[in-house]
Amino acid sequence: MLTVYSCYPITKPIRSTEPAFEAEPLTVEDAKRQCGVADGNDYRDADFRRWIVSARRQVEHDAEIVFYTGTFTWKLSRFPVADWLEIPLVRPVSSITSITYPDNAGATQTWSSSEYTLKEAMSPVIELNYGFTWPAIREVVNGITVTLVAGHATVFAMPQQYIDAVILKVRSHYLTSLGEDTKGDEMAYESMIGLVGRWAAA
Repeated sequence: MLTVYSCYPITKPIRSTEPAFEAEPLTVEDAKRQCGVADGNDYRDADFRRWIVSARRQVEHDAEIVFYTGTFTWKLSRFPVADWLEIPLVRPVSSITSITYPDNAGATQTWSSSEYTLKEAMSPVIELNYGFTWPAIREVVNGITVTLVAGHATVFAMPQQYIDAVILKVRSHYLTSLGEDTKGDEMAYESMIGLVGRWAAA
Protein backbone atom coordinates (compact mmCIF):
# COMPACT_ATOMS: atom_id res chain seq x y z
CA MET A 1 0.00 0.00 0.00
CA LEU A 2 1.34 3.43 -0.95
CA THR A 3 1.57 5.78 2.02
CA VAL A 4 0.97 9.44 1.22
CA TYR A 5 2.61 11.73 3.74
CA SER A 6 1.14 15.12 4.55
CA CYS A 7 4.50 16.80 5.07
CA TYR A 8 6.96 17.80 2.35
CA PRO A 9 9.67 17.34 1.38
CA ILE A 10 9.36 13.65 2.26
CA THR A 11 12.32 12.75 4.45
CA LYS A 12 13.41 9.95 6.73
CA PRO A 13 14.92 9.80 10.21
CA ILE A 14 18.73 9.84 10.15
CA ARG A 15 20.85 8.08 12.78
CA SER A 16 22.99 10.59 14.68
CA THR A 17 25.86 8.17 15.40
CA GLU A 18 26.63 4.76 13.93
CA PRO A 19 26.84 1.95 16.50
CA ALA A 20 30.21 0.55 17.57
CA PHE A 21 31.15 -2.62 15.71
CA GLU A 22 30.68 -4.61 18.92
CA ALA A 23 26.95 -3.76 18.70
CA GLU A 24 26.62 -5.28 15.21
CA PRO A 25 24.31 -8.34 15.02
CA LEU A 26 27.14 -10.61 13.85
CA THR A 27 30.76 -11.04 14.91
CA VAL A 28 33.56 -11.57 12.40
CA GLU A 29 34.08 -15.10 13.74
CA ASP A 30 30.40 -15.99 13.34
CA ALA A 31 30.32 -14.54 9.84
CA LYS A 32 33.38 -16.54 8.81
CA ARG A 33 31.86 -19.76 10.13
CA GLN A 34 28.67 -19.10 8.20
CA CYS A 35 30.77 -18.73 5.06
CA GLY A 36 32.83 -21.87 5.69
CA VAL A 37 36.05 -20.00 6.43
CA ALA A 38 38.28 -21.97 8.79
CA ASP A 39 39.11 -20.68 12.27
CA GLY A 40 42.46 -18.91 12.32
CA ASN A 41 42.15 -17.84 8.69
CA ASP A 42 42.04 -14.12 9.38
CA TYR A 43 43.51 -12.51 6.26
CA ARG A 44 40.02 -11.30 5.19
CA ASP A 45 38.81 -10.11 8.58
CA ALA A 46 38.73 -6.48 7.40
CA ASP A 47 36.48 -7.51 4.50
CA PHE A 48 34.13 -9.35 6.84
CA ARG A 49 33.87 -6.33 9.13
CA ARG A 50 32.93 -4.17 6.13
CA TRP A 51 30.44 -6.75 4.82
CA ILE A 52 28.74 -7.07 8.23
CA VAL A 53 28.18 -3.32 8.48
CA SER A 54 26.97 -3.16 4.87
CA ALA A 55 24.63 -6.12 5.38
CA ARG A 56 23.14 -4.69 8.58
CA ARG A 57 22.48 -1.35 6.88
CA GLN A 58 20.88 -3.12 3.90
CA VAL A 59 18.57 -5.18 6.11
CA GLU A 60 17.61 -2.07 8.09
CA HIS A 61 16.76 -0.30 4.84
CA ASP A 62 14.88 -3.18 3.23
CA ALA A 63 12.92 -4.24 6.34
CA GLU A 64 12.48 -0.68 7.65
CA ILE A 65 13.80 -1.63 11.08
CA VAL A 66 16.64 -0.56 13.38
CA PHE A 67 18.95 -3.14 14.90
CA TYR A 68 20.65 -1.38 17.79
CA THR A 69 19.21 1.48 19.83
CA GLY A 70 20.28 4.93 18.72
CA THR A 71 19.19 8.55 18.43
CA PHE A 72 17.67 9.74 15.15
CA THR A 73 16.73 13.17 13.83
CA TRP A 74 13.89 13.67 11.38
CA LYS A 75 13.42 16.93 9.49
CA LEU A 76 10.00 18.13 8.29
CA SER A 77 8.75 21.30 6.63
CA ARG A 78 5.21 21.29 8.03
CA PHE A 79 2.89 19.35 10.28
CA PRO A 80 0.23 17.12 8.71
CA VAL A 81 -3.43 17.90 8.17
CA ALA A 82 -4.43 14.67 9.97
CA ASP A 83 -4.31 14.23 13.76
CA TRP A 84 -1.38 11.83 13.49
CA LEU A 85 2.03 11.68 11.83
CA GLU A 86 3.52 8.36 10.73
CA ILE A 87 7.24 7.92 11.39
CA PRO A 88 8.70 6.19 8.31
CA LEU A 89 11.40 3.55 7.90
CA VAL A 90 12.43 3.01 11.55
CA ARG A 91 11.01 0.43 13.96
CA PRO A 92 10.73 0.03 16.88
CA VAL A 93 10.59 3.61 18.15
CA SER A 94 10.87 3.70 21.94
CA SER A 95 10.56 7.41 22.67
CA ILE A 96 10.34 10.93 21.30
CA THR A 97 13.11 13.06 22.83
CA SER A 98 11.88 16.39 21.51
CA ILE A 99 10.02 18.15 18.71
CA THR A 100 11.20 21.65 17.84
CA TYR A 101 9.70 24.05 15.31
CA PRO A 102 9.90 27.70 14.16
CA ASP A 103 6.99 29.74 15.54
CA ASN A 104 5.27 32.49 13.55
CA ALA A 105 8.04 34.93 14.51
CA GLY A 106 10.73 32.47 13.37
CA ALA A 107 11.96 31.64 16.88
CA THR A 108 12.69 27.99 17.67
CA GLN A 109 10.24 26.47 20.14
CA THR A 110 10.07 23.03 21.80
CA TRP A 111 6.62 21.48 21.62
CA SER A 112 5.23 20.27 24.96
CA SER A 113 5.22 16.48 25.16
CA SER A 114 1.89 16.67 27.04
CA GLU A 115 0.16 17.49 23.76
CA TYR A 116 1.11 14.37 21.80
CA THR A 117 1.64 10.63 22.27
CA LEU A 118 3.92 8.11 20.57
CA LYS A 119 1.96 5.06 19.49
CA GLU A 120 3.33 1.83 18.04
CA ALA A 121 1.17 0.07 15.45
CA MET A 122 2.24 -1.42 12.10
CA SER A 123 4.29 1.77 11.92
CA PRO A 124 5.03 4.15 14.80
CA VAL A 125 2.97 7.35 14.82
CA ILE A 126 2.94 10.63 16.70
CA GLU A 127 -0.70 11.31 17.60
CA LEU A 128 -2.26 14.48 18.92
CA ASN A 129 -3.74 14.15 22.38
CA TYR A 130 -7.43 14.92 22.67
CA GLY A 131 -8.21 18.62 22.49
CA PHE A 132 -4.82 19.69 21.09
CA THR A 133 -3.73 20.85 17.65
CA TRP A 134 -0.38 20.99 15.86
CA PRO A 135 1.63 24.12 16.72
CA ALA A 136 1.30 27.16 14.48
CA ILE A 137 4.56 27.50 12.58
CA ARG A 138 6.42 29.62 10.09
CA GLU A 139 6.88 27.26 7.17
CA VAL A 140 10.60 26.79 6.62
CA VAL A 141 12.10 23.94 4.60
CA ASN A 142 13.06 21.24 7.14
CA GLY A 143 12.34 23.70 9.96
CA ILE A 144 10.74 21.05 12.19
CA THR A 145 13.10 18.63 13.94
CA VAL A 146 11.86 15.45 15.58
CA THR A 147 14.50 13.77 17.75
CA LEU A 148 13.67 10.17 18.61
CA VAL A 149 15.14 6.94 19.94
CA ALA A 150 14.69 3.75 17.91
CA GLY A 151 16.07 0.23 17.81
CA HIS A 152 16.55 -2.88 19.92
CA ALA A 153 18.33 -2.65 23.26
CA THR A 154 20.69 -5.59 22.62
CA VAL A 155 21.52 -8.16 19.97
CA PHE A 156 19.62 -10.70 22.04
CA ALA A 157 16.45 -8.59 21.77
CA MET A 158 16.49 -8.72 17.98
CA PRO A 159 14.23 -11.25 16.23
CA GLN A 160 16.42 -14.03 14.83
CA GLN A 161 14.99 -13.48 11.35
CA TYR A 162 16.77 -10.14 11.14
CA ILE A 163 20.11 -11.73 12.03
CA ASP A 164 19.53 -14.55 9.53
CA ALA A 165 18.95 -11.94 6.83
CA VAL A 166 22.27 -10.28 7.71
CA ILE A 167 24.01 -13.67 7.47
CA LEU A 168 22.57 -14.26 4.00
CA LYS A 169 23.72 -10.86 2.79
CA VAL A 170 27.23 -11.28 4.25
CA ARG A 171 27.55 -14.70 2.62
CA SER A 172 26.43 -13.17 -0.67
CA HIS A 173 29.20 -10.54 -0.40
CA TYR A 174 31.74 -13.28 0.34
CA LEU A 175 30.68 -15.49 -2.57
CA THR A 176 30.68 -12.51 -4.92
CA SER A 177 34.29 -11.77 -3.92
CA LEU A 178 35.18 -15.31 -5.01
CA GLY A 179 33.35 -14.96 -8.29
CA GLU A 180 30.75 -17.56 -7.29
CA ASP A 181 27.03 -17.60 -7.98
CA THR A 182 24.89 -15.91 -5.29
CA LYS A 183 21.46 -16.36 -6.84
CA GLY A 184 20.33 -18.86 -4.20
CA ASP A 185 21.34 -16.64 -1.30
CA GLU A 186 19.79 -13.57 -2.93
CA MET A 187 16.48 -15.39 -3.45
CA ALA A 188 16.54 -16.61 0.15
CA TYR A 189 17.28 -13.07 1.31
CA GLU A 190 14.35 -11.58 -0.59
CA SER A 191 12.08 -14.24 0.89
CA MET A 192 13.44 -13.62 4.39
CA ILE A 193 12.93 -9.85 4.15
CA GLY A 194 9.33 -10.43 3.09
CA LEU A 195 8.77 -12.69 6.08
CA VAL A 196 10.47 -10.27 8.41
CA GLY A 197 8.14 -7.49 7.27
CA ARG A 198 5.07 -9.63 7.98
CA TRP A 199 6.35 -10.85 11.36
CA ALA A 200 7.26 -7.31 12.43
CA ALA A 201 3.75 -6.11 11.58
CA ALA A 202 2.05 -8.95 13.49
